[in-house]
Amino acid sequence: MCYSIYVATTSSRDLAAHVGTRIQFERDLWTPEPAALELLIYPNRWFLTREFGGCSCHFRHVAEINDPLFEPYAEWQATDPDDLEATWEAFEVFRSLVEAGEGLEVMNLWEDPSPDEVKSFDVNLSKIPPNAFQFVENVRLHFRPAS
Repeated sequence: MCYSIYVATTSSRDLAAHVGTRIQFERDLWTPEPAALELLIYPNRWFLTREFGGCSCHFRHVAEINDPLFEPYAEWQATDPDDLEATWEAFEVFRSLVEAGEGLEVMNLWEDPSPDEVKSFDVNLSKIPPNAFQFVENVRLHFRPAS
């Protein structure tokens, strides 16, 4: 069982060209594609993985929707430090897209949920500190372009 993180954006920027140390964006989505991908509204789609490829498990994930949705990392959460760094690197890419005026969606799936099992949230990325960002299981985050 694995996490899969899908990114959809209005940007035509080649995210595969991102030069980072811990993450990579792949144009090829997992096959078969999960049915929940029908929830993504933006045309340019990417699969987010680590520098070594494979699934999207090696990021900061939470399995439950909490209020608030994003909380700063605390030591008791026991996330691998390298996974935290990878999450924050992805956050910086997301922020650069939104600040450039692009629409962005990020969907984190555990296995292959049906579309009705995926919750959606509109999120203001500028209100989230980088150390609070996390991927939430079976949640689609919609980040509106900066205005």
